[in-house]
Amino acid sequence: MNISIAICTYNGARFVEEQILSILKQDLPVSEIVVCDDGSKDDTMTIVKNISYQYPEIKWNIQQNSSNIGVVKNFEKAIRLCTGDIIFLSDQDDIWYHNKTKVMVDYFVSHDDTNILFTDADLVNENGQPFCKYTLFDAIYLKPYMSLWDNGLIFEILNVWNVVTGATLAFRKCIVDEFLPFIDGDRKLLHDNQIALAGCKTNSIALIKDRLIGYRQHCNNVIGTRNQAWIYNGTKCPNLLAMIVEPFRIKECLKKRKSERISFYEFRYHNYSSIIGKVKLTLSIFKYIKFYRDYWGIFYASDILYGVSNKLRERLINKN
Repeated sequence: MNISIAICTYNGARFVEEQILSILKQDLPVSEIVVCDDGSKDDTMTIVKNISYQYPEIKWNIQQNSSNIGVVKNFEKAIRLCTGDIIFLSDQDDIWYHNKTKVMVDYFVSHDDTNILFTDADLVNENGQPFCKYTLFDAIYLKPYMSLWDNGLIFEILNVWNVVTGATLAFRKCIVDEFLPFIDGDRKLLHDNQIALAGCKTNSIALIKDRLIGYRQHCNNVIGTRNQAWIYNGTKCPNLLAMIVEPFRIKECLKKRKSERISFYEFRYHNYSSIIGKVKLTLSIFKYIKFYRDYWGIFYASDILYGVSNKLRERLINKN
């Protein structure tokens, strides 16, 4: 199984060498490294090319954009250039642990139904050292709600709250056409969220709770946990169940990728706020049971109570 790495760079000279070397030292070696630079003005390209000369056994594809196209379209370009069976995304400034590719590829091999996979990560500072006891899954508030994910509420979570970080993401090449081309220009719908949502169509996205990279936080992060003084505060943790139980419009990238679950989600969205709609939802109780499993009663009661007794509805949700 050939492994491709898609790395996007932009003025990353400070950290890019350490990152690429960590990729080259994997227990399960990579086959191909695609680097797409978005017009760096520093020594990023020189550093990358020098490393490539030292590792001729790797298939290198190093590109530099003539003008800045942005992180979303730059990742699209890098992904299209990858030829491996499994494609890993990589930021320019993280540190991969030596077992990352092996752990994730082993998971793909043993789970034929998984096309998209992401992991937890350590939060590290500019020097590559952990700066707190919490992890990336804490930072994005996934860990307190892991039971929602484990119960299959993946689409609902991803439609309102992106818990998939691109720096930890890998996917099979065969699914690329499900999410490319990316929609650009929406800061709330970045490339990792669009890839993750594509996995919802076929229920083929999974996570590994292992921390397989050091997710570096520094003042020049394009995306991150915002600053290295970040501290997890459970008392301020958003009520994710309250957010996902109420239907929102499905995100733009899903409108052409229908599935039975997405269709039911849209059915709920168009019917939960009217009396006639509630009658239709009442007759769809078996679909609530099918899609929401242990939480079906909360979703069903919330839709029926919406606008009728909101206090009772809120009490029901907050209780869970």
